[in-house]
Amino acid sequence: MDAGHHSSNVVYRLIQFFTDLVLLREKPQNLPPSTALLGLVAVLYVLLNTLHMWGVFPSLWQGFGVSLTDLVVILVAVWLLLALKGLKARWLQTATALVGGGVVIVLLAIPLSFAIGKDEELTAVAEFAMLLYWMLIVWNQIFIGHVLRHALGVSLLAGIGLGLLYTILSGLVLQALFGPPVATGAGG
Repeated sequence: MDAGHHSSNVVYRLIQFFTDLVLLREKPQNLPPSTALLGLVAVLYVLLNTLHMWGVFPSLWQGFGVSLTDLVVILVAVWLLLALKGLKARWLQTATALVGGGVVIVLLAIPLSFAIGKDEELTAVAEFAMLLYWMLIVWNQIFIGHVLRHALGVSLLAGIGLGLLYTILSGLVLQALFGPPVATGAGG
């Protein structure tokens, strides 16, 4: 087996793992504790989320700032939550799971954002995309709850509750630093 085939097999397995994690079929503790993997998914998350935020905030740089800040908030919040429970050893896998799963979620959100667009009046396609976008937001909360359930050893409901609390606090931090979004979607 050549190195190229091995590399593509590893990439495929990682994509499959993060997809299964978002679909609640996989657990964060099954990820290898790898700073390189966290770095890879963090870069992908910031780049893709910047694209997603492009039409939501006035400039590409503001979208980049929001995306980078969001990543930092995720990493710090997870560390604090795990530290409070005396589970700091789980940080690397938990952070990688949330950020890697976030890559999958944002990949689904980008086309929906562009379908919604920036226009005040929504077309039928944009309305359907908006419905799917809201469903994705709800599923993202369930996904976060799933990861936190395994990381903290709590119930799924408690994980979802902590995820909602995190989402609200993160939103407040991002809005305080960058102001409110200017559009509902990224119709660039």
